[in-house]
Amino acid sequence: MKLEEARVVLTGVSRGVGLELLRLLLYNGSRVVACARNKGELTDADTSRFQFHMLDVSDPPQAKRLINSATKNFGGLDVLINNASVTHGLKLTFWIVTRTTYFPYSTRSGIPFL
Repeated sequence: MKLEEARVVLTGVSRGVGLELLRLLLYNGSRVVACARNKGELTDADTSRFQFHMLDVSDPPQAKRLINSATKNFGGLDVLINNASVTHGLKLTFWIVTRTTYFPYSTRSGIPFL
């Protein structure tokens, strides 16, 4: 699959790896529905190929709303990148468990469209 015109859902785009992935995807012509709990370092982008949702993927209804937005506005879903880190201030020893516990919400919603 080529990145050009790929329909992508990307979580955790407010900074770091997520923000750089977003820039790369948009540069290569992908259509991206992205989210983060806050805008962070995110600046305005080409709105015809990009939608930003300020939400928390650790909440199942919000994660489902993100996937529904992509499938409704772009006619489907080709790529789902779960980059969000959901730690909510927990100690590092619990980070991996927390991270894998929350990610299925957006994944579970997106799998039928892949």
